[in-house]
Amino acid sequence: MLSPRTLDPAVIPLEGTLDIAARPELEAVLELAESRSRVTLDLGQVDFMDASALGCLIHLYNRMPRGPNLPEPAIRLVGVRPIVMRLLRLAGFDEIFDLCATDPMIAAPGLGRAPRFHGATPWVEHAPAEPHSVAS
Repeated sequence: MLSPRTLDPAVIPLEGTLDIAARPELEAVLELAESRSRVTLDLGQVDFMDASALGCLIHLYNRMPRGPNLPEPAIRLVGVRPIVMRLLRLAGFDEIFDLCATDPMIAAPGLGRAPRFHGATPWVEHAPAEPHSVAS
């Protein structure tokens, strides 16, 4: 079970199946990041994602702070497995979010944008916590 109070909102590791059944818990976890302008979601342990999870990601992006003196909101999805990467690209999420695959073949020509994120970035303050399983 997730305990949202223990998560670092800058790096949010997730695991398991992100579908309609997991949506309420996923929303609660992502709510922690709404006040930040930059967030990393570690999807390395996510084996399935459906449209309800995509909706949660868009909701997070739309709720992030914006303003003349604020940086443009940025969400990085790291450790993305091929099956999840395919869904994200088909949905056009590679135009909105930074995507980083776990499989170098994902960056093959004709498959969309190549992974651009390797290692820590200056705006991630803490190392990722242990992966959290969203209710199944």
